Amino acid sequence: MFKRSSIVASSRRLLQMAAALFLLCSARAEIIYDNTSTYLSNYVSEPREYGDQLDLGGMARRLTQVEFYYYGRFATNGDEAVKVRFYSNERNYDSFRKSPTTLLYESEWMPIQSGFKRHILNNLNLVLPAHTATFTVEFKGIGAGEEAGLLFYGPPTEGYSFNEFWMHNPDGKWAIVNYSNNDPFKRASVGLRLIATPDVVVDQQQPSAARQVAMRRGGNSVRYGQTFTADVTGYLAELTVNTAFTNEAPIQVRILDTIDGKPGPHVLGRRNILSGGGTNQTLNFLASAVHLQKGRQYAIEFSTTAPLSAEATYLIAAATNSYARGELWYRNEGPGVWTAVSDPRFGLEAIDAAFQVRMVPMQPSVDFISPRPSQSFDFGEPIVLRSQTRPPEIGTILRVRYFAGTNEIGSATKPPYEFVWTTASAGEHQLRAVAEDSFRRPFRTGISSAFVRQPGPPENDSFANRLPLEGLNPRRMKPTAAATLESGEALRATSVADATVWWSWTAYDSTSVRISAQNSSRPGAMVSIFTGTNVTALLLVTNGAPSVQFAPVAGVTYAISVSPEVRGDLVVLDMLTADVRLSAPLPTSAKANQPLVFSTTGPRAGNITNVSLWLGGIRLASSDSAPARLTNAIPFSGHFDLSLVATDERGLKTVFEAGAITVRPQNDSFAERLQLLGESPSIQIRPGGGTLETGEPSVVGLSYTERSSTWWSWTAPASGVVRVQVVSTQSPASLAIFSGSTLSQLTLVAQTISPQILTLNAVAGQTYQIRVVGNAQDTQPLRLSITGDWLRLNIGKGINGTMNLSFNLETLPPGNLLVEYSSDLRTWKRAATGFVPAGGAFAWLDAGLPATEKPPGGEGARFYRVVRE
Repeated sequence: MFKRSSIVASSRRLLQMAAALFLLCSARAEIIYDNTSTYLSNYVSEPREYGDQLDLGGMARRLTQVEFYYYGRFATNGDEAVKVRFYSNERNYDSFRKSPTTLLYESEWMPIQSGFKRHILNNLNLVLPAHTATFTVEFKGIGAGEEAGLLFYGPPTEGYSFNEFWMHNPDGKWAIVNYSNNDPFKRASVGLRLIATPDVVVDQQQPSAARQVAMRRGGNSVRYGQTFTADVTGYLAELTVNTAFTNEAPIQVRILDTIDGKPGPHVLGRRNILSGGGTNQTLNFLASAVHLQKGRQYAIEFSTTAPLSAEATYLIAAATNSYARGELWYRNEGPGVWTAVSDPRFGLEAIDAAFQVRMVPMQPSVDFISPRPSQSFDFGEPIVLRSQTRPPEIGTILRVRYFAGTNEIGSATKPPYEFVWTTASAGEHQLRAVAEDSFRRPFRTGISSAFVRQPGPPENDSFANRLPLEGLNPRRMKPTAAATLESGEALRATSVADATVWWSWTAYDSTSVRISAQNSSRPGAMVSIFTGTNVTALLLVTNGAPSVQFAPVAGVTYAISVSPEVRGDLVVLDMLTADVRLSAPLPTSAKANQPLVFSTTGPRAGNITNVSLWLGGIRLASSDSAPARLTNAIPFSGHFDLSLVATDERGLKTVFEAGAITVRPQNDSFAERLQLLGESPSIQIRPGGGTLETGEPSVVGLSYTERSSTWWSWTAPASGVVRVQVVSTQSPASLAIFSGSTLSQLTLVAQTISPQILTLNAVAGQTYQIRVVGNAQDTQPLRLSITGDWLRLNIGKGINGTMNLSFNLETLPPGNLLVEYSSDLRTWKRAATGFVPAGGAFAWLDAGLPATEKPPGGEGARFYRVVRE
């Protein structure tokens, strides 16, 4: 039953003091659920097993300590006890809840005492589910009129609980119990705290260390990258490697993404090995929040700034062909691309570095993408807060709120849930993101720190302090109020601000890159790209504009300076790489209006909002995501360059030149000829991209070599003079007209070798084959048209039943015209004669039908025709 307590203030203080005490089982212990801050002055006493369903926070899941609060009112007999259980929630209970399912843990019966008490279970070793679990208690030894039950607290400060309890009925089934949906003092969330440590598991390893590979030897200066494929989704906890080197310089170990199986340009985390004596070194990555996805491939990169050595130095332990889910790659420290150590071109063995990857299995409900843990910023530099969320099992994510300490600084309602914080004060800030779903449940990230420097020159004010740009499409912002221009700076493009900020970037491959910069107040920031390591001896690559584009050399490190137009402006630097491309080579040829499929790769960086395939200024197909499958037909023939334009979430575009394609006309061959319909057809055609087939009749007297042709077929609707013309705006064109139905038996009817009118006497019902000869390189369209002396008869009713007839002629034929009529289309009578058309047209009035031709009971019908005398 439900009881309302009358606890005194001193008891509340005792509970608050007790709630402030907890035991951390290890240095890595983490509170994953905490509802012990606000006591609601209530409790519930139940004779059956009951408990609370919990949405867990944090990322640790090996439960080590449970702390819960209860109230007892009973006469102590020594048999009063409580038992604690944990269940997974997997069985569907209704459309949006899952009931307790699998028993994960059951304690012994533990003695309890009367009064307001706290109970702690220590030294547990229970792995909880990643997101949801149910905590229950069962009391025994409570007699009639006595009570024992869990205390109500809320709201939780870590994790979440719905306003309901699970009750285990005598029939063994679980049921939901709500004590109140509107009274805040009766919310069914128990006073409970859970402490856990990360559940670290070995995910990938290659333990053998039978040999070594050298990073420095003679004239060779290389770095290595060992790829591996994760079997677990979660956070990288520890990485163990084996190195041997002197103390001239440390070895930097970075976790990278991969592109096409090679180590990629995006840095997920980094650590330094300060000394290596040929033994295993374990690097802790938990603080870096490196989140890996099951089934995706990543790389462990080893690099150093140590000088060259005649002997083999800076050694990485390895073994021959012992790891099947990745391989070892190397890259020169100077220009170069990643190459597999096992590449047969070099005759090297298939070997892998010795390593072990240990993971904390976890798919967080919400996780920071930026800023990186412990990232530093200049005073006045915008801090971009961005997070990603996992779809909840029920409901949807409505917004993500961002906090600095306990102060909410902003929120976002759409992926990627970005908020730009522009008012950060100097000092260290503890940042947290809280995602809220449609049930108002909060899903919290861990605490991420960011440090804002004191006001002064930006940290990359000088060439020596240039900041590295990582990835393919980064965006960076820097304030320039205190920026300077250092002595000896090799500016090729100056500005009135006389100030610069510097970055460096190492090219991943030779894909074209565009780097642009903008001021916060007005256009005019200048971008300059250099190579070199000394500010007084830099080599200019390109400069002098707010946007520059160049083709980098893979592996080369470039220095980038940005000079604002106005001192004090915030400068925004954007790097754009042609990031989305066709996943298969472009076909070299196709046919007009033939459906084509163009498959694109996914983005190597950033979030793509649109991918479009363009033919010049015509968009052929588009998709709102990548990878994409674009299907369309090129509507006309010719030689074309196709381009793929990808637009990212910033609205910035990258262009991938997909290549050239030749599109043949649909009617390139005689067998594929197209039918022209009507008495006066006119059509635009493009002969470019066409071919000549064997046995095709040529045009006699051409001043140029035939390279292409298109074929048409037209049936004359009546006999008469016909004019056929092909008009070209630029290139020469000619046409020929044939009779016959097979290519080998064509008979020439007429031909012209220049764009002029070709006239012939057409025979009604006769089918003519028309061959248009053009230049295979033509890009401009031609127009093919047919006109004839067709009499167009227009009939309209006049006054008192009279008929108005008008006849239109495009060209006046010789002779007079006469009008005939018929009532049955068999017998024709002359109605008028001797009309000579004026200006190609005349009109005639039929005064009415003779009375003898009217049928009984109604007006008769007349059919009219015009003939020459």
